[in-house]
Amino acid sequence: MGSEPVYLWTLLMSHCNGWTFTWGIAARGGTNMCLRNTTASDIYKSISMHKVTHMCCAPIIFNILLDQSEPKQRPDIKSPVQIVTGGAPPPASLLEQIKPLGFHVTHAYGLTEATGPALACEWQAKWNQLPRDEQAKLKARQGISILTLADVDVKEQRRISVSSRSSSSTTPPFSALSLAAPESSTWPLPASSIKSMITLHVVHVAESTH
Repeated sequence: MGSEPVYLWTLLMSHCNGWTFTWGIAARGGTNMCLRNTTASDIYKSISMHKVTHMCCAPIIFNILLDQSEPKQRPDIKSPVQIVTGGAPPPASLLEQIKPLGFHVTHAYGLTEATGPALACEWQAKWNQLPRDEQAKLKARQGISILTLADVDVKEQRRISVSSRSSSSTTPPFSALSLAAPESSTWPLPASSIKSMITLHVVHVAESTH
């Protein structure tokens, strides 16, 4: 993200303060564009009128944009809108459909209640030469961790036991996150210790992440 971005809010700020973009946009001297209703026409209108450069959303917003009944109501997007998507694993086929409309999507993964994005699919230039369906499959992966995480595990099992401070549980076969601190730590953790001590475990049941 460069300086003075124009950010369109289709994501709830209550989701870990808008996946931390409430602070990020302010830090980059950006402009926040808010919507009263998250409809395809309002999103396209805002992008065209205000020259939106960035937005975040769950994959369901892609369906809203694609289901616009009147294609003529989809204004041509002059420059790509950078989108971070998360909240649910985006199907590769959906990512393939949204790209021609003018949206450049980055798939992120995190913990809505606590951290915002924790993993992001860092795109490699050499992947631009691959077929579109292969690009979409790569983009649907979790990716690599952000710099502030001490440790990340990406695991592909139908069921996996996750140990916590007080109990052991078996996570159901869908993507899930858990946070674990060292057993010797006092609880709650001091704010200054969270960045260096937190461990993020990611359970993923989609295609290979390697």
